[in-house]
Amino acid sequence: MARSLLAHLTRTIPRKSLFKDSLNPCTPASRRGINVIRYAPTQHPRGPKKSHEVDWKLIPRAEHRIQWRHLVVKYIDTHTHLHSTLQQMKDAFNDGSVPGTRIDSFVENFFPEQCTTVVDVLGNMENPELYASAVRLQWREGFNYYFAIGAHPYNATDYNNITHGSILRTLEHEQCVALGECGLDYFRTDSGTWPTQRQVFIRQLRAAVPIRKPILIYTRDAERDTFSILHDHVPADHKLHIQSFTGSREFGLKVLDHWPNSTLGITGAITYSGSQHIAEMIENDELPLNRIMLGSKSPFIVPKHIYPYIAKTTRPKLKKEKLAIGHSGMLPIVAEVVAGLANKALRKKGRRMVDGYMHKMDSILKNSNEVAEKFFGIKV
Repeated sequence: MARSLLAHLTRTIPRKSLFKDSLNPCTPASRRGINVIRYAPTQHPRGPKKSHEVDWKLIPRAEHRIQWRHLVVKYIDTHTHLHSTLQQMKDAFNDGSVPGTRIDSFVENFFPEQCTTVVDVLGNMENPELYASAVRLQWREGFNYYFAIGAHPYNATDYNNITHGSILRTLEHEQCVALGECGLDYFRTDSGTWPTQRQVFIRQLRAAVPIRKPILIYTRDAERDTFSILHDHVPADHKLHIQSFTGSREFGLKVLDHWPNSTLGITGAITYSGSQHIAEMIENDELPLNRIMLGSKSPFIVPKHIYPYIAKTTRPKLKKEKLAIGHSGMLPIVAEVVAGLANKALRKKGRRMVDGYMHKMDSILKNSNEVAEKFFGIKV
């Protein structure tokens, strides 16, 4: 059935058609000349849910620790959910030996020594005081624990004045480096929650902007509304980070252009076929290395390229086996993929590809460290 003109204008914009006309940041919203409705209506076709059932066998728990014997650079994971990661590990192996709050034990047992810093994203507001126990844990020597606090769009309907007050207090903590992740999800949420998501998103932005706190953004199938809200409520010089960027090229470029201090998050999703357009952005130097921060988005993403690495090291007969979780120890494989794309960008520029110019895993991790230090105001 053909869509009506109104339905076409108010639906979530496909990746290849977002923001056809350039926006002048200085032009008032009412005079931008864009023929779209500011925020989408509540009625909207939801994205399809895909399920893939495969008879996988889990790789043993002990072998989830990935060793990087030749890696000399220390690195930061800018996007991890440590409590969820530990819990999924416990559930997968029916392991009751480690309490769900002892994320320090999880780091000790499964993170390589090169991973020395994390930003733990606490977006699940079921327990807004979870950070309080985390900062008091006995972290291994030399390990830096930072966190971000915010309400994920999944929790928007439960957001209230008490939640907001808790976030405001937590933002003042010395180890809290950002607000987030906050934003909009029009893919897996009921359309009736979208107005509430927008209200909660705006309310959190208004809390972070006056205190100049960096903001971590989550957006899925809601790029037009996300950009409009950010444009209306976040100054151009504020620090924004699009978490686990898998959005459209147009959206990414608009964010980078309008907010000069913004960055995009690259995770293991870069190894998936659906992220080819992001790989092309790096390869074409549209997404420069100084605007990239690497994150694992653990436990939800396992880089596909980690399996060939495991097959070459610990499990040469790897077949129909998978890791139960992704975690920060897998981040170097993401850096290796980005290095390959950055090298292609250099070749297109006609740069001589001698060792001095070649990007490698180490240099990409070091670059991400430098971007993170500047963005969060920390030392890796």
